[in-house]
Amino acid sequence: MRNIEAGRKKLTNVLLARAAEILAVPQIAIMRPRPDQTVYPDIDYKDPTHRRRITYSTEYQAA
Repeated sequence: MRNIEAGRKKLTNVLLARAAEILAVPQIAIMRPRPDQTVYPDIDYKDPTHRRRITYSTEYQAA
């Protein structure tokens, strides 16, 4: 976490999933697309321990 806070490492979906698993809390993350991207495909991530599957719906609609 210190590396992320210091800007030396990016916060990724994998790190979010691991943090949620360790803290025993639901993982909720909002990721905004770049200005040139309007729609993201769904991302299906299965963690390495095979304990849970996380599906991110990242469809973005500009206001």
